[in-house]
Parts: sequence; C-alpha cells; structure tokens
Amino acid sequence: MATEKPQELTGWGLDDELWNTLPNGAVRDLRRFVRTGKDELAQNRIETLIEINEYRRGSMTDESTWFEASRAWEFGKNVKAIEAKEKAKAEKRAKVKARREKAEAEAEAASA
Repeated sequence: MATEKPQELTGWGLDDELWNTLPNGAVRDLRRFVRTGKDELAQNRIETLIEINEYRRGSMTDESTWFEASRAWEFGKNVKAIEAKEKAKAEKRAKVKARREKAEAEAEAASA
C-alpha cells in the first residue's frame, strides 16, 4: 500500500516496511485511531500486527497471507492460554497433594 503513514505510528514501533505491506483494513483502522486520538488502540493494534507479521509466509503484499497469518497467530495464542491453564491446574494439584501428604505425615507422627 503506497499511502503516507501517520508520523505517530513510527514512534509506536510501526516501520515503513511493515506499513507498506499491511492490509487495507489495518491501514484504515490505524489512520482512524490516530485521527480520533485513540493512541492506546493504535499501539495495541501495532503490537498485534507485528506479532502476526512473524507468522506471515509467502508474498509480502498478499492480503490472504495476512488472513492465514492472523489465524495462525490466534491459534498460537489459544494454545498458550490452554498451556497456562493446564500449568495452573497442575500447580494447584501439586499444592493440594503436598498439603495432604503433610497432614498424613503429621497424623502418623501424632499416632506414633
């Protein structure tokens, strides 16, 4: 896309190379966020676009590639969320088991 990038976006981490490959919807959103003073939304969108760009494969200007990359990025985020949830469950089970074993050991020591 050969449109001029708002200067604010550079300060928030969006370089010219990435700007020139963004799909039309992302460019439109970023311009609107800057125009309406929604800096936080723009910054969050830039972070997401940078992450999605890491998933990109193939042509640098093919918008279907952005779609595929965004789906892969979403899948990766879902996998990370599931892994974090499983880790929290495992830690909770370990704490419960440690408390139970401690209580059993104390009960055994008291009866001895």
